[in-house]
Amino acid sequence: TTTDTTDTTDTTDTTDTGGAVCGNGVMEGDEQCDDGNDLNNDGCLADCTPASCGDSFVNEGVETCDDGVNDGSYGGCAADCMALGPFCGDSVVNGPETCDDGVNDGAYNGCEADCTLAAFCGDAEINGPEVCDDGNGDLNDGCLTDCSVPDSCLTILNYDGNAPDGVYNLDPDLEGPIAPFDAFCDMTTDGGGWTEITLELACSDVLGGALVAEEPAPTEGIDMMCRPFTQDTNGKHTYHYTFMWPPTYQDFYLQDYKLKANGLNGSNTSDIYPGSFVQSVWTAANAGSGWGDVSFGTAAEPGPTTSFSEHLMNNFDCFDCELDWPATNMIFSNMAPSDTFRIGFGEAGGQSEGWYPWWSGTIRLR
Repeated sequence: TTTDTTDTTDTTDTTDTGGAVCGNGVMEGDEQCDDGNDLNNDGCLADCTPASCGDSFVNEGVETCDDGVNDGSYGGCAADCMALGPFCGDSVVNGPETCDDGVNDGAYNGCEADCTLAAFCGDAEINGPEVCDDGNGDLNDGCLTDCSVPDSCLTILNYDGNAPDGVYNLDPDLEGPIAPFDAFCDMTTDGGGWTEITLELACSDVLGGALVAEEPAPTEGIDMMCRPFTQDTNGKHTYHYTFMWPPTYQDFYLQDYKLKANGLNGSNTSDIYPGSFVQSVWTAANAGSGWGDVSFGTAAEPGPTTSFSEHLMNNFDCFDCELDWPATNMIFSNMAPSDTFRIGFGEAGGQSEGWYPWWSGTIRLR
């Protein structure tokens, strides 16, 4: 009897503790730290190395910034990670910025969020409080460099005391119905600021010159050259011609101004006798039985500020003569600022006589 007994026992007893585990809160192996988390914003990074300036992670409470370069360049970080380099929003224009007001909310005359300019006066677009914006620095094109519209030559002079004589574009009622127009500005006489009103400008729809009779004549009107005129027939007449000036004025003077007699013929003369009659109220521009006058002022006052008869040295009588304004270079002032300018005129007597009270020349207002 043979007995074959085989006892095979295969026993393996293995204990494997493995390597260090980063993030288990235990510093093991070659770990330099282990705070038990995988955050990169504290003193120990997710790879169990200690946070340091230059690791491209901001250590909260310790560092202000860390871009890994830290050379203080625009949009970056200082070398010690304690301060930001220049950046959009620091209220200083740096690098590629065109502006930086520290707010950068895109408000008018401020900066956009990317430190480019927001809407501003001069960008050729009407924005915010602007009335106009033509994107240039010209004073004579109807838009000042503060993006406002000049209503008169005085407004331009007040804006720029060095503005020269010349033609400027004006809008006398600003946003009202009157269309802007070109006018000559006298920036020299008595300190300047004078807006020149021509015959054509006064009688146009722009300033609305209107002829009104206080005592009518059989012949009246405004001719093709915008000149008002009258002629009576063995009687008397009183008229006034008024135009508007919305910016208002108080001072005026007449430049190269002439009237013209409008008698029927050589035996019918228009007369101004300074020693006999000077117009004092708008409702009477004649002496009743003879003589007349041509006068100037504002419709806001009961009578004129000055007249031909007030300044003539000698009597004038003629049927078709022109007469120069005798008070050359004299400046006159109404009692208060006004938005109307008025020319009064009339005649009386036993002849067919009248006037072209504004034959040529201009009126300058300030």
